[in-house]
Amino acid sequence: MKAELFAVEIRTAEFETMLEWYKNVLQLKVGIRQQEEGYALLVGDGYRIALLSRDDAIQGQAIVSLAIEVDDFDVWRESLNSKSVPLVAQENREGFRELKLTDPDGNRVKLFAWR
Repeated sequence: MKAELFAVEIRTAEFETMLEWYKNVLQLKVGIRQQEEGYALLVGDGYRIALLSRDDAIQGQAIVSLAIEVDDFDVWRESLNSKSVPLVAQENREGFRELKLTDPDGNRVKLFAWR
């Protein structure tokens, strides 16, 4: 039997803000958008994030932590810096470099590359 993760779902009360952030900051493409239902499937290179508009989602009480492996760490750092995205760059003893940032709802996003 085979199972494969389709997407990580993030519920948000700030749907449009979150949609624009993931498109602009993480450069994800919109695969599916159902505006009347408050749904968007965002597609990256090898992963998907589904945004769901939910009025009962509480901003600032995020529970999602994403770790995304990137191919060119320095290009990503330059891109994020050019967009004035607050981030923390860090070298780890485990053998990788990482950029830590948060989305508008406070979800943690880590972009990392192996050395």
